[in-house]
Amino acid sequence: MKLYEISNEYLEYIRLAQECAVPSDYIKDTLESISGDFDQKADNIACLIKNLKAEPRR
Repeated sequence: MKLYEISNEYLEYIRLAQECAVPSDYIKDTLESISGDFDQKADNIACLIKNLKAEPRR
């Protein structure tokens, strides 16, 4: 999943949770899960960029 897709998923869940009166503990658990996915993906992208910058150019 792409980083922007995770962001869209996060926003969509918040919208649905507001509309459907989802219990707060469900909201918290789901948002923590999505946030963890986002953080991991962002970290992976940052590491990729760092590695690409460190490689000598051909």
